[in-house]
Amino acid sequence: MEKKKKRSWRQILAMAFTFAMVMVFAGITGKVDANAEEMKYCTVTVKVTDKETGAEIPGAKVIFRDYYNTLPDVTEPNEDGTYSLPYPDDGWGYYYRYYAKAEGYRTSSTTKTPDMQCDTLTLATIKLEKLPPAERLQEAITAAQNDINNYLNKDNYDTDQVAEIESIIQNHLTRIENEVEVGDETEESADAKIAILQGIVADAKEALDKVATSQDNINEEYADFVSFESADGETKTALARKDKYGKYEITLSLFDKGGFFKVTGNDADTKVSWKAEKELWYQSAGRRTEFPYIDNSLKPGMFLNQAATPQASASIPYEVTLETGTLKDCSVTFTKGGKEVKVVFDLNVVARKIFGISVNAPEQVVLSRDAKTLKYNTVVAPGTGDGQYLAEVTSDDENYTQDVTVESLTPATAKVENNEIIPLKDGVAKFKASAEGCEDVTFEIEFLMSAEEKKEISDAAAVEKLIAKIGTVTLAKESAITTARDAYNNLSANAKKKVTAATLKTLTAAEQKLSALKTAAQKEAAAKKAAAKLAKKHTPAAPQWKSLKSKKTRTATLTWKKNSKATGYEIFMSTRKSSGYKKIATVKNWKKYSYTKKKLEKKKTYYFKLRAYKKAGGKIYRSSFSKVKKVKVK
Repeated sequence: MEKKKKRSWRQILAMAFTFAMVMVFAGITGKVDANAEEMKYCTVTVKVTDKETGAEIPGAKVIFRDYYNTLPDVTEPNEDGTYSLPYPDDGWGYYYRYYAKAEGYRTSSTTKTPDMQCDTLTLATIKLEKLPPAERLQEAITAAQNDINNYLNKDNYDTDQVAEIESIIQNHLTRIENEVEVGDETEESADAKIAILQGIVADAKEALDKVATSQDNINEEYADFVSFESADGETKTALARKDKYGKYEITLSLFDKGGFFKVTGNDADTKVSWKAEKELWYQSAGRRTEFPYIDNSLKPGMFLNQAATPQASASIPYEVTLETGTLKDCSVTFTKGGKEVKVVFDLNVVARKIFGISVNAPEQVVLSRDAKTLKYNTVVAPGTGDGQYLAEVTSDDENYTQDVTVESLTPATAKVENNEIIPLKDGVAKFKASAEGCEDVTFEIEFLMSAEEKKEISDAAAVEKLIAKIGTVTLAKESAITTARDAYNNLSANAKKKVTAATLKTLTAAEQKLSALKTAAQKEAAAKKAAAKLAKKHTPAAPQWKSLKSKKTRTATLTWKKNSKATGYEIFMSTRKSSGYKKIATVKNWKKYSYTKKKLEKKKTYYFKLRAYKKAGGKIYRSSFSKVKKVKVK
């Protein structure tokens, strides 16, 4: 990766001035094109480990912050654990500061990445120091308190529910104070107390969920009373659920002039009031004028009108142009019998009423590939045919068109360029379709390998398995080596490319070793054959006895037939017939055929056997032994 030079102060000031001028121009024209500068992404790998053990810390979070604060923080990893950092395609690159944090550990200090061009960037491991048990417990207490305090937004509930929520929160905060105290902690005692904290938080959330569900049911009942009706009374737009706990939203189009917000279904004794956190304005007679809101002094049952008297129609006049935007936390409060129920919602004012994005995408696409490189070359383009997708915005204006932007949520599996989807490997790829004024829509496409490629992979894997089975090369492995080589030779050309070079090298080395073993075995067999031939030629016959007698006291005299093929004779003796023989003499003249053993014990029986030998070519060839003979000494 090529490193970029650091920007000089002059360059930074020039950039700041340029950015300021862009913003001034944006204020004049009314908008800034956020996508004017094409972005690309660097894939960054970060590993967060325990400083003491070196083990990777599960749940650790890495935060990347653009040094110039022009881009949002990157905090969420991709599915494969990498992070995608946006870089402008302007040749400058970006500085990023990044740090890591994890529950129970000290947050790392920030580190600055090099100012680099976008490419695959692997960062060093971040090592976090584990907090001492007491500090870890204190951190867990603070987190538990915050978790309980922030679990519900009290602004979304009526007076009675708010009181109940506050009571539940206080009760469980008191439990934490009474049941979990920081002392001289060990790892074990801190873990035990953190487990108690987790139980208290779970109890608090369970109790708060019951209140939320109760409020949700009340809100849902009253939300049905609030709607927007078109001027002709034919179209009625109701509040739509936005989140789990009683929050709603409604979208008003500027095409809905002449219509009005209306509250229906309430009893005569039910009072209704409405408010918003900021004013809504309109242009009238060349002036920017506040749009008044109805209260209990105006016509009951209607609000958001331009009425000056209770008798006037609660409507949005045709000549009024509302500013587009979103009013957060608007509310309609119903008061009946002194009890208030508040329905909270967001009011979206849009240039047109956009109903949403529809995406017609194939569930599965079979990958195609280049025959030479075997790289995938599939492109899934916008359209209506097979292997294509169609993403469009539906609106109340049939002539209205809105651009839809598609981005990949799994860039390792597929990327998107100019709204064309380009797969990088097989697997399930996830995408997000976005358009101004619409909620994002996600969809998936499963990219499949062709049956031909699957077979090539399977065939190559089978060959690699055969090669792996060879193991230590011996002559007995010849069949296994031949089978593996034949299997590889029978692969298609593309399947052969899928056998790794290391595996193929193993097979070649095995063949070479087998050839060397066979050559050595052939030489050994030839040598043995030659040796056997010489042995047959030179080995004398076993000697034949003439006599064995004890002619004198304490002696034994042996005589045998002479053997002209022998060089001499070896004489063995034992006191047992079947074992214990030791060589007692060597007669080195073949013509001599007798030997007398002296100094034997009287009256004792001795056993004798003998063999002939011959010296030839520097070797000694010995015959088999003669028969065993015995003699009892005088």
